[in-house]
Amino acid sequence: MAIKIAGTDVIDDARILKNVAGNVARIKTNNAAYGISSTTNNINFSTPMMNCILSADTTFTETSVTAGNSAQMLLDLSTSDHTPTFSSNVNWANGTTPTWTNYQRWHLCFTVVSSTEIRATAFGYTANAGGTPLGWAGATTITAREGGTLLTGVSDEHVNLSYGVQNPVVATSSCRVNFYSRSGGGSEIFFIPNGVDGATNGYYTQSSGAFVSRTSGQSTEIWEENTISPDSTRCVLKSTGGTIISDTGYVSSATVGTGANISVTAIASTVSSLGTNTDNETVTRLIECWARKSGYEDTKLATWRFEASAQATGSGCFLGSANLYMWNVDTNAVSIMTLDSAYSQWTSKGYDDRLRVIGKDGLAKEIEEFRTFPLQDNFYAINGSDAFVSSTHPFLTTDGWKCPGEDTDSPDYPDLNITQLAVGDILKKYNSETNEYYDEEVTSIDKGPEKIRDVYSLSVGGDNTYIVNGHIVHNK
Repeated sequence: MAIKIAGTDVIDDARILKNVAGNVARIKTNNAAYGISSTTNNINFSTPMMNCILSADTTFTETSVTAGNSAQMLLDLSTSDHTPTFSSNVNWANGTTPTWTNYQRWHLCFTVVSSTEIRATAFGYTANAGGTPLGWAGATTITAREGGTLLTGVSDEHVNLSYGVQNPVVATSSCRVNFYSRSGGGSEIFFIPNGVDGATNGYYTQSSGAFVSRTSGQSTEIWEENTISPDSTRCVLKSTGGTIISDTGYVSSATVGTGANISVTAIASTVSSLGTNTDNETVTRLIECWARKSGYEDTKLATWRFEASAQATGSGCFLGSANLYMWNVDTNAVSIMTLDSAYSQWTSKGYDDRLRVIGKDGLAKEIEEFRTFPLQDNFYAINGSDAFVSSTHPFLTTDGWKCPGEDTDSPDYPDLNITQLAVGDILKKYNSETNEYYDEEVTSIDKGPEKIRDVYSLSVGGDNTYIVNGHIVHNK
C-alpha cells in the first residue's frame, strides 16, 4: 500500500522512496541489495545501485539527471581490463580521472549538482573477490642505457653526429622488452637492445649495480618467476613524471612464449647548433611490467629506467677573419675575401648565381654549401699567424693530411688517414700573386684557449679542396 503526503506518493507499492527533497532511494528487503542488470552503459539516477561487468570498452551516458539525485555503481572491468569512459559532465574528485588499469573492481559514487555537473568519486579493489589477495614475487628496479653511460670503470660513450644546422642531430636509443610465460611455469622478462644509430652497444644494470653489455638484437633474460604463471602480462611506457606514453594492456600469457612486449624508443634532444663535446640532455623513460592472475592482486613486477644520450661533434672550421681564395669569373682571376664576407655574398646571391673557389689543382670549382654556426673548441695559429682554424680541420702536407689538434679521428673525413700536424712538417700552399704552389715548413703551432666562436665551413665540387690563408684544406 502506497504512503501519500498531501496526495503525493512518498513510498510507492514497490517500497520505493519518491519525491522527497528531490532525492531518490531504494529500501532494501531483508537486507538484500537491489539487483540490476550486469551490463549497462547508462548511469540511471532513478536506479541508485547498479552492478556493471564490462564485456568491452564502454562509454557511459546519464539519464534522470536531476539536481540532488545520487547513484552508485559497482563496476568490474573484467579480466580483459576493459576501459570505461564517462562524459564531460562527470567531475571526478580532485579533478583527476581514475587510472582504471590500477584495479579490476571499482565502487563509483555519483551526485547530481546540475544537468552539466555530476560529482563523482571512485574506490578501487583488487581482482580477488574472496578476501586478502595472495602474494607475488618481489619487484625489482632495472636501469637500461644506450648511447652513453657513467658507470664506474666504463668509458663515457656517446652517439657522435655532425652538422646540426643543416640536419638537426637526433640520437635515438631503443630496445624491446618482452614479458612472457616461460617453459615449466612462471614468467620471464627479456631485454633486447636495438643499437644506437648504427652502433651495436647496449647494456643494463640491475639493482645490484652489475654491468652487462649486450650487442644489438641479443636477447637477455633479466627477471624470472618460477612458481606463479600469470594469466596475462602488461608493459607500460611512461615519462619520468608518470604520464603514460604507450600501454600494451593485459595480453594473454596462456601458453609458453606469449604475453606483452613493447618497443621503447628514447630520442635525445635535437642539437640545433654544432659544437665539439656539446652533449644533448639525456632522455629518460620508465617501463613498468605488470602481471595478472586470478586470485592475485595485479602486481608491478619490474620497473625499468631507460636512458639515451647524444653528443654532437664538429668537423674542422675556420673563423670569419680567415681569407678564402675565390675565383672571379668576370676577371678570370683569384679574388681574396674574408670568410664572413664570402658567406654574406653567398646568402645574398641570386638563385642562378654561382660562387667558385680554387683548390690544390688550380681549377675553379663551385661552392655547393656554405655554413656558419657556433663551435666550442680550441683555435690554432700556424707560423705566427692569428688564430684562424679549429682543432680538427685537415691541411695538405707533403706527408698527407694533418690537423693541428690531437683528435685526428674525425668521422667527417673517414678516408683521409689524418695525423697531427707538428713543427717540421711541410705544408702545401698557394701564392695568388704568382699563381704558384709552394712548400712551407711548420715552425710554430700555437693553441688558443677553448672558446665558443662563430665559425664557417663549406663544401665544394671537384677534388673537394679549397684554399684558406694560402693553405690547401679539405672540403666539408
